[in-house]
Amino acid sequence: MSAVVASPVITKLENQSSADHHNNPNTLDHQWAATWTALLDIRDAREQTPFVSLFQAYNDAVMIAEHRSAEILNIQSQLSLLRAELSDTTQQLAEARQNGQVNWINSNPDTLARLANLDQEVKQLKEEQTDLYKTNAGSAQRVLNLMDASHVDKELIKSMTERVDQLLNLNRVLTTKLSDNQDLIKEKDHVIQILRDELSAHQLELIQREEQLNVKTKRVAELEADNKTLLERWIMLKQKEASHMNEANEIMEAQVKFMPKLATILFCSFNRRIVRLKLVTVYYFDQLRALKNKVSTKRKEPFLGFPLFLLPSDTVLDKPEKIYPETSALQCVVPTTGVRKMTAHDGEISCIAISRDGGLLATGGNDRKLILFNGNTCSQKAIIDTAGQSITCVAFNGSGDSVLSTSIDHSIKVWNTLTFRSKITFTGHSGKVCAARFTNSNRIVSGSHDRSIKIWDLVKGYSEFLNAISLHCLVCGCFVRRQRLMKRLDYGIGIRTLFTLSSCNDLALLDSEGQIIISGHLDNNVRIWDARTGNNIREITGIHSGQVTSVEVSPNQHQFLTTSRDHTLQLLDVRTYTPIATYAVGMNWARSCFSPDGSFISSGSADGTVFFWDIASKKMVQSNKEHKSAVCGVVWHPQGGSAVYSASDKDKCVVQWGTLN
Repeated sequence: MSAVVASPVITKLENQSSADHHNNPNTLDHQWAATWTALLDIRDAREQTPFVSLFQAYNDAVMIAEHRSAEILNIQSQLSLLRAELSDTTQQLAEARQNGQVNWINSNPDTLARLANLDQEVKQLKEEQTDLYKTNAGSAQRVLNLMDASHVDKELIKSMTERVDQLLNLNRVLTTKLSDNQDLIKEKDHVIQILRDELSAHQLELIQREEQLNVKTKRVAELEADNKTLLERWIMLKQKEASHMNEANEIMEAQVKFMPKLATILFCSFNRRIVRLKLVTVYYFDQLRALKNKVSTKRKEPFLGFPLFLLPSDTVLDKPEKIYPETSALQCVVPTTGVRKMTAHDGEISCIAISRDGGLLATGGNDRKLILFNGNTCSQKAIIDTAGQSITCVAFNGSGDSVLSTSIDHSIKVWNTLTFRSKITFTGHSGKVCAARFTNSNRIVSGSHDRSIKIWDLVKGYSEFLNAISLHCLVCGCFVRRQRLMKRLDYGIGIRTLFTLSSCNDLALLDSEGQIIISGHLDNNVRIWDARTGNNIREITGIHSGQVTSVEVSPNQHQFLTTSRDHTLQLLDVRTYTPIATYAVGMNWARSCFSPDGSFISSGSADGTVFFWDIASKKMVQSNKEHKSAVCGVVWHPQGGSAVYSASDKDKCVVQWGTLN
């Protein structure tokens, strides 16, 4: 009956536990302990309490059976003695009868009484034995009944044990599921929190974008108004220019006797090398100069001038290249202190470069400004607003009359260092341009995060097209200054593209013509390219464990230096492509440099320190600290000495290092 009554209770508790689990999983731990404690108490009441009296009765029956067995053994021993005594008495009686003594026995009252008593005792013992047998049989039957009941209880206990095992297994499964569900809930809560944070960030960004949109809308309205004003001014200038062109045509008609010969020379030489033609005689140029003076006298504003490719050789086209001292003649000294500190940028500085003669120093930054300094006096010469996005690299050409700037807006812009105006813009990359270099053959080599290196031809970029326009204008009688046309050009033509398979962070030219290119990449590798064929000569792997941020070639072109985010600099041999020396310094995105005589290496660190190493001894010889934030680049004055310039990004300043006299 206990088992029958307990089953609904267990089922009810199990259902209650399951309902509590579905209703409130957070309080499951406390309810689970209480529920299973109650279940264990019910199991004890069902499996232990009903059998206490049973086992007690069984023990009492066993004790009674043992006591009865002892009494039976005692009675049996007494019965055996009485039987032996009866046998002896019977034998004596038989002997007495044989010997004629029966009458004596029968006549002896004591003997008869003794025999009667013995018979009575034997009867009593037999009756007691019979009662004991009956009692023993009842006890045995009771024991059998108890054993049957025990067997039934054992079967019940076994079934209950199996049920308990099933419940325990179910408990383990439910506990596992509960743990998994709790982990899933925690993960979902974490994802929900992340999504909420992202939603908040997107909402903030949306608000910022809306504000920017409002600002841009106002800016567009202002630009439209400015455009309208400029359009009106442009129409007026065009009308004035048309009148000037009419005047020039009238004068050209007066000089028509000179045009057939001049046109014949121009049309026969119409190609990109027309800039170098010097076949016009001195007589024609004298006439043209006279015509220029005549036009300038008739017009109220200065004459714009003839196209440059028609003029004879002068210092503009055929100016001799500057003669720089040989590397072996230079002598460099490691600087020990800061001499000057220049602050010009409104934002972080990202790059620094110096011209080949050391006369100009250029810096670019996140404020989209290209700033030029005097390399000797450190005075500011010009601030050029590139009107693009953040500048990533600056570089000078060999003569120092041009400087380029690369930007994250995928463009390369070339600027005139005399007029501080844009010469040409190349926009062929599809990712941010991280590095670019001039070659001595009027080309530019650029590397970008679009996994390509492009080679640009400055002559094809604007000269040939400009000469064609100049020729057309000259034949039609319109003398337009070449610089005016150049200012309107904004395009670029790449003559070769090298696919690098990884984003290019920096590159260097092994020779001045740019025939061999060394590039550092985001995948920690350095690659060497043949610019003539576009083939990858060598891929150097395993020297760095972080992305390569800077590549620099030594002045003697026998070694090159790589800088990486693994906080090391590697000096490699160009011939074997193996490391010669390793220098350790903490840095983030610094660009290192060689001294002009090739004796020292300099690099900046993340804490604002500038380090100097001796290449021969491979030891650090000096460390100077003037910056308060990371150094983004270091350049050495090309004419030797101790003049070194370093730029710090967050300090927004450039420090000139030197020695105390």
